Amino acid sequence: MPTPSRPSPLRWLLLAILALPLAEFAAFIAVALAIGVVQAALALIALSLLGVVLWQRAREQAAGQVRLRLDQSTIQAINLDNVGIARFAAAILLMVPGFITAFAGLLVLVPAVRRTAAGWLRRLSGVPAPPADPDVVDLAPDDWRQVPDPQLKDQRAGSRGPRPD
Repeated sequence: MPTPSRPSPLRWLLLAILALPLAEFAAFIAVALAIGVVQAALALIALSLLGVVLWQRAREQAAGQVRLRLDQSTIQAINLDNVGIARFAAAILLMVPGFITAFAGLLVLVPAVRRTAAGWLRRLSGVPAPPADPDVVDLAPDDWRQVPDPQLKDQRAGSRGPRPD
């Protein structure tokens, strides 16, 4: 008897995208029942306008970073930890009419949520985590060796000679 296969994350994503309009409609009904239909509609319009304003401010910064990463062929370096990319993603989510996507867009603006989501997406996609400092190149111990610089004096605690102030 064959074993049942686990659905792939892509299948779950597709199912979530297909179910989103129904979920957004249900969320609108729930909010409309709580605060009124007119107020719910005005809230959706206000959230979408907030998304447009945020998009206009983040557009140039994010587009420049995407172009730079594409030119360097390092598209995996774009992550949600970057504030410009996060603002751009939040703006898109806010512009989509619906309370669920607006809530997700507002969550993207929170740094702790951004870091958690970026780590989750990184694990899901299999992309390794970037170094803490973008100027640091992580090498395996066998890939490098330390060589003394003759122009520098030994500044360690046990050395003889003048210590810098």
